[in-house]
Amino acid sequence: MSFHVQPPPRISNAPIPNSTKRCQFALSTDAMAMAHQHGNSSSQVPIGRSKRDSRMNGCTRRGIRRSTHPPRGMSLGDGVFINRYIAQADTPADRRVAVKTCPWIRSIYANIRAMIQNPHPANTDTRTGVRLFVEYDLEDDHAVPATPDQHNYLRRVMRRKDGDMVVLFNGRHGEWLARIAYEGKSRCIMIVEQHLRSQRVPPDVWLLFAPVKATPMNNIARMSTELGVGRICPVLTEHTDVTRTNTARLRSNAVEAAEQSTRLNVPIVNEPVPLAELLEDWDPARRIILCAEAGAATPIPDALSAISPGGAWAVMTGPEGGFSHSELDGLAKLPFVTPVRLGPRILRADTAVA
Repeated sequence: MSFHVQPPPRISNAPIPNSTKRCQFALSTDAMAMAHQHGNSSSQVPIGRSKRDSRMNGCTRRGIRRSTHPPRGMSLGDGVFINRYIAQADTPADRRVAVKTCPWIRSIYANIRAMIQNPHPANTDTRTGVRLFVEYDLEDDHAVPATPDQHNYLRRVMRRKDGDMVVLFNGRHGEWLARIAYEGKSRCIMIVEQHLRSQRVPPDVWLLFAPVKATPMNNIARMSTELGVGRICPVLTEHTDVTRTNTARLRSNAVEAAEQSTRLNVPIVNEPVPLAELLEDWDPARRIILCAEAGAATPIPDALSAISPGGAWAVMTGPEGGFSHSELDGLAKLPFVTPVRLGPRILRADTAVA
């Protein structure tokens, strides 16, 4: 019994080397139907293999093993069946070679199926997973240049091509849909085309926290941005061990969190300031929710119920080791400070922020 499989049509007239010919898949309609028929047949001819061949899953030292077994089909979904065997164009049509069924082979099958179903995809999908924060104004037909980091992210990380869509926001004009246009290998612009969402007024909430180590502080910037904080203020206290704060890194984490959380603005990141200096210039109209570890503090649900939803307020968390007794006594005497309890346990600095 022999099965004849037609090789696929060539894409170009260039000669194909023998190594490439061995990787030409039999994708004709007759071959797929035949593979489906023999793949589901219960009367298949068994292949005589040695123990060594069985351990190698049907592959020899050279990577392939010749066989006259009827071709068996592999289902790729959507009714598409591709022959597991590869036809050698430079040998008789009834010669087959077996391939090892490994993950990268299956990925090749998936790519071939995608090309068969949609050989020339159009860049008309307005639903994109890429959001970028820009400093420029956003309006119809406005060309926004991408920064070098954004260009590298679009071209090399996300593999976006000319004509693909990207979502832009700047914290002032809402959210817009733009089309990517590359200019050479080192420059990219984004043409604004469609308005998606209008800008909203975010809650007027600030975060006051004592600087900690790098990783927890990056988590603080990320989580506070996702929760809707409008301003991030590092505060130096008596028990603060970290005196140098990389505000540029904090802002970068805030921008990334805003892009991923579909937020329409990025919080402001202040430079570190001592606690005493912060309280001297504080506006009494903005209340401070002080997260205290001990003492006569109000439960946090009761404290939040006493604050008007549209009012201006801030949340203050302490350093590793907590506030000093003098700092707690001084803060408790201020009329715009409300100490609250977060629970019976002592929390990490980044956990208390969340």
